[in-house]
Amino acid sequence: TIPNKLLTKDAVANFSHRRDMQLRVRIRLGLTPTWANVTKAEVIVKDIAKNHPDICQEKPKPPEAVLRDFGDQDVIMEIRYYVENAKQMRPSKSFFVTEILRRFGEEKVTLAFPVRINMNSNVELSDFGF
Repeated sequence: TIPNKLLTKDAVANFSHRRDMQLRVRIRLGLTPTWANVTKAEVIVKDIAKNHPDICQEKPKPPEAVLRDFGDQDVIMEIRYYVENAKQMRPSKSFFVTEILRRFGEEKVTLAFPVRINMNSNVELSDFGF
């Protein structure tokens, strides 16, 4: 819902109506923080974007993979690309995620995952260096 005061005060964009409005899609993922892993991931992601018919290649901006930050145990990559309309957003993102999983698996690129230590009463902290 849109508050009435915004309708009278500001311009509202109806993304499902205009046909000439490209929409940005973002996908964030955490990569195992090694140089080889991150650079290989970047090449794969750019290749996936280049070969999808719904992803805009030039206008308004070409697809890009940006290293955003360091996480606790990862390097955070953000994939940004544009599609022509709202109906292409979810299918293109689903395709992208599926292709990332497939290609990363084939080419041994690893996604980071959180590390947890579950403690029980039979374990000494000194066993873990504490």
